Amino acid sequence: MLTNAYYQIVSHVSDLCPNISHLFRVSDIVAFHVHTFAGSSVSAGDSIKFKTELFNTGNGYNLDDGVFTSPVSGVYIFTAHFCISKGFNLGYSFVKEEEIIITGTVYGCDVPNCAAPSAVIMLKKNERLTIRCRDGPCQDAFVDDSMGTNTFSGALISIIHL
Repeated sequence: MLTNAYYQIVSHVSDLCPNISHLFRVSDIVAFHVHTFAGSSVSAGDSIKFKTELFNTGNGYNLDDGVFTSPVSGVYIFTAHFCISKGFNLGYSFVKEEEIIITGTVYGCDVPNCAAPSAVIMLKKNERLTIRCRDGPCQDAFVDDSMGTNTFSGALISIIHL
């Protein structure tokens, strides 16, 4: 549906302003949303993987390794939603290549707890971003049920021509 609306807008812009229509391309839309912890073993330093893809426009996110690879240079926003079981903690880091961009801990002390970290990050084409478990093992901390779902999403905000 988004793609159809986008084509309609591009068509109207092309009709009104033929000299700038080349600036708008569907290939420039990049966005993904994945959810539900994959349930595999996650040690310190490992990527946190999700098993269900809601959408992956631009094919930047890889379900197999839990890594987003930027198909175009630009400014992106990434968000996660972590729900942690009672009695567990989750240390996480958003990692661009090998650089930690943000890091934090979600505490599930006496009750399950959820948190939603986010970051705006500039990526060059083919640079990689993932969420890593900071203090392992992490797999027992996640809860995916009617009380909360774990997610990871990202979207291109603006293309940067380098």
